[in-house]
Amino acid sequence: MRVERLRCHAISLLIILLLICVPCLGQTSGSLEVVVKDPSGALIHKAVVQLIRDGKVHSTAQTNQRGEVRFSKLDSGRYQLHVEAAGFKAYDVDQFDLTGPIRKEVSLEIEVIKVDVNVDEDPHGLSRFPSVSH
Repeated sequence: MRVERLRCHAISLLIILLLICVPCLGQTSGSLEVVVKDPSGALIHKAVVQLIRDGKVHSTAQTNQRGEVRFSKLDSGRYQLHVEAAGFKAYDVDQFDLTGPIRKEVSLEIEVIKVDVNVDEDPHGLSRFPSVSH
């Protein structure tokens, strides 16, 4: 009788533990470290990095002096990145699977600024301010 009662308690405890632990197994958490560089490999400080999931911005952060930004405690899944920095072209990282810790390096291209200068033979027709377009 006593052994039977002990066995019932052990089974009950096992069921309770399974009910608590099984949902936790499906919630794997990952982290993402992003390093942003220019074409020469120099690190870019204050680049804005957007972490996107399901087409919506999940989180936004700015790179530190080492050109790094970290996102932690992320749910497993498919993510995208959008990176912007002053003087550089914006860059999008296609979808990638996050299932644990990941490190991504992004190299931004320098944005070309086009300046049109109009020269006229008439000195009164000159503008002191060139038109600037991006």
